[in-house]
Amino acid sequence: MNSTVSVIIPTYYRNDSLRRAIESVQRQTYEPIEIVVVDDSGEEHARETVAEYDVEYIAHEENKLANGARMTGIEATNGKYVQLLDDDDVIFETKIEKQVALLESDPETGVAYGGIRSKAGNDIYPDPPWPDDSLRCALRILYEGTFPSSMLIERKVLEKVMPLTIRPSADDIGMKIELARHTEFDYIDEILTQIGVSEDHISDSVAFADDIQQIIHEYDHLYDRYPPSLRNAALSYMYEVRAVRLLHGSLWSSEAILSFLRAAYHHQQTAPGSSRLVLVASAAVSLFGTPGVTVASKVRGRFR
Repeated sequence: MNSTVSVIIPTYYRNDSLRRAIESVQRQTYEPIEIVVVDDSGEEHARETVAEYDVEYIAHEENKLANGARMTGIEATNGKYVQLLDDDDVIFETKIEKQVALLESDPETGVAYGGIRSKAGNDIYPDPPWPDDSLRCALRILYEGTFPSSMLIERKVLEKVMPLTIRPSADDIGMKIELARHTEFDYIDEILTQIGVSEDHISDSVAFADDIQQIIHEYDHLYDRYPPSLRNAALSYMYEVRAVRLLHGSLWSSEAILSFLRAAYHHQQTAPGSSRLVLVASAAVSLFGTPGVTVASKVRGRFR
């Protein structure tokens, strides 16, 4: 008999995308699956929508943010494996079946992940974990494929990192670092999740960079275990994120220029051979504002 998978869907005023998320779970080729929707609106905004489906509904009396809602769902379920699914994401039909098989094939692996399709329709395949060192990958911050919705987590590992830290815009980054402290990650080399169906992502704001910076500081003791290039890679990504967010909707930003220069400096410490090109791209973005964000994204993809 298959082990039960608990799917927890926190929701906050996104009833249309919530329907898509629930229906993507109901189309899974794996069973048994239990689905719990945690309404974090504080006013039961999703009650009527959830009533259309045969799933459990839990409503918060006040907003507790994403990790608060996830914890409510974790505590209300008992499946051997846990799928944390954001309400604006969808999972493809074989995701859970393939990831359960992967987890059950290797007792050293407690987190399975896979490729994602972005809200722009781009397919992003997973980054393989550093051999026997998923923590090193998590500390790099930019670890493709390891979003909450793309992962399947063994409950006994997830319980080791409870309670989840509440971070408004980067809670998933802190969570995967904590998970990597307790288990290894492995992946299915396929696109299994579509993320960001909705447009109102908190991670699109400068606050996302602020949270990343706080996480890097919080885990200083873990970075000290590795060569300095690892911390520099994380800092370079953080400053680049800050600069790009500052330029969204802006023609020019002196703070963005400074952030790009800092990103280039830390990138130079990580990969000296490409630092000059990164700096040139940073300057171009700083001068051309929002249109340059596209250029920065292409350059970032080329050099990471």
